[in-house]
Amino acid sequence: MTRKKITMYGTEEQKEQIEQRAQQCGVSVSEYCLEAVEQRIARELQQKRMSDIGVENRIDEINEELNNRADRIFGGSTDQEQLYGIALWELLSGEFSRETRKESMKSASNKLDKGIKKLQKKDGEVQ
Repeated sequence: MTRKKITMYGTEEQKEQIEQRAQQCGVSVSEYCLEAVEQRIARELQQKRMSDIGVENRIDEINEELNNRADRIFGGSTDQEQLYGIALWELLSGEFSRETRKESMKSASNKLDKGIKKLQKKDGEVQ
């Protein structure tokens, strides 16, 4: 296959960067640029195919369904869980002094805050 000349224009900095990258890859500047263009064309075609068959929409639907399931499974406390917690506290409160209960509530709050921060860090919400 005969090759045809393609002319490109860029800044001196871009030219130097392309020449340096081509040398690092062990190819000519022409080969380096052609490979870059071919990769770009391949990515665009792949994105078009995915769009044509609705893959992106289906991935979004699956992601939303998984998030909904996770919320149902791991979501906030239900009313029943809250009532159990209150009932348990009432049962235990008769066995411990007011000062002990106060310290216990303070400790529980601190532990909850630490647990939430740990989960947020794990999920990447807090740096």
